[in-house]
Amino acid sequence: MKQPAQSQIREDNLRLEGHYDQEDVIDLREYITIIKKWRWVIALLTLCAVVTSGLISYFVLTPIYQTKSVLMVTQPGASLERRTTTNQTDLESVVSTMSSIPQLTMNTYVAQVKNNTLMEQTINALGDKGQGLTAEVLLGMIDVQAIKDTNLLELTVSHPNPQLAADIANTLQQQFINFISENNQEQMKKSVEFLQGQISVEEQKLAEASSELQRLEAEPRNLNFLQKEIESKYTDLSKYQSLANQARYDFQQTLAGRNRLIEQLENVPPTIVVDREAGKEEINPAYVSLNDALIHKETDLAEKAAQLDAAEEIIRILSGEIRALQAEASEKKLAMDRLTETLEQAKKTYNLLDEKRTQTQIIQAVNLGETSLLPVSPAPVPTSPVKPNKQLNMAIAGILGLMLSILLAFLLEFLDNTIKDAEDVQKVFDLPVLGNIPILDESETQGKEKYGRGKNS
Repeated sequence: MKQPAQSQIREDNLRLEGHYDQEDVIDLREYITIIKKWRWVIALLTLCAVVTSGLISYFVLTPIYQTKSVLMVTQPGASLERRTTTNQTDLESVVSTMSSIPQLTMNTYVAQVKNNTLMEQTINALGDKGQGLTAEVLLGMIDVQAIKDTNLLELTVSHPNPQLAADIANTLQQQFINFISENNQEQMKKSVEFLQGQISVEEQKLAEASSELQRLEAEPRNLNFLQKEIESKYTDLSKYQSLANQARYDFQQTLAGRNRLIEQLENVPPTIVVDREAGKEEINPAYVSLNDALIHKETDLAEKAAQLDAAEEIIRILSGEIRALQAEASEKKLAMDRLTETLEQAKKTYNLLDEKRTQTQIIQAVNLGETSLLPVSPAPVPTSPVKPNKQLNMAIAGILGLMLSILLAFLLEFLDNTIKDAEDVQKVFDLPVLGNIPILDESETQGKEKYGRGKNS
């Protein structure tokens, strides 16, 4: 029982696959039938599209001619800048930047070409040829690009007039060179004016510092005078220190002698017994002599002490005067050192600015446009237009016309809902067709009535 069931399933599957294949074949045949049915319409529309495109390309569209000029970009200031930027201070770096040839990248050159000022200069240089042109219109005709992996700039001009296209390209090339030179001269002029202003400022600083330094040097109590005074005071101090040392030594010696006399006097009685039995005493001459010597030592000691005190007082006064002179001299020296440093810095800055001003004036005289932009090839007069591409336009029109006409054919076929043959009947009503009834015209009907069976003559 299972085998017949499986066989039936396989037969049904094969029948379904055959049905689907038959439907695919029928659909493809229908597409081909539709194309055949509308082939004349498709061909006519395609031909109309091609002819229309040809007429427009040949007789309506204005031919556009294109020409190119090439410039080579160099950097004349690159080596100089590498030499002058080594081991520079901040001031030198800033001044060197202002007084050096500007370094422009390829993208900068490309952007410089597309500016209204250059366009106006180009139009003016064209003279009568530039009548009717504006900066915006001219910008639309121009394309600038840097050729990859080179230092070449390509200026492309498109115009309906081939001669004018070449004139515009060559004029633009020369005006661009002049434009770069003028910009450099203007920038260098501003740099020279700035440097000149800074030089005036440094000259004023130099004059003020020099005048102040001369005033300090001309003062009665200038640094030189104070240094000599300090040296003199040190000489006096040294002398009085020696006197004080000697007075101190003499004082110590006198004090020691007095102390010895005191000790001796303590051991000598002031009186001596002359008559022991009678108990008679008299002044001891040795005592008197020692006492007189002690009094003399006391007087001498007082003198030595006075000398020592006087010397120490003078030393104290001299030390104070020396300290005051040293403080005054230190203040004077600090002021003079500051003025000297300011003067030296002003001289250095002045010399640097003067050198850079001279260098900037030289750079200002350089024609940077002709130095950094070298014409490689002028723009030739084009002989054939680049637009419109007639063959390409006609080919595209033919393809589009063919596609649109086929699409139109399928659309018309889809919108047509009339029944034309037995297949349409079978599709619409899902009924089998038993036969066709032919359509007879009037002549055919009359003939059959005349000779037909069962009819009267």
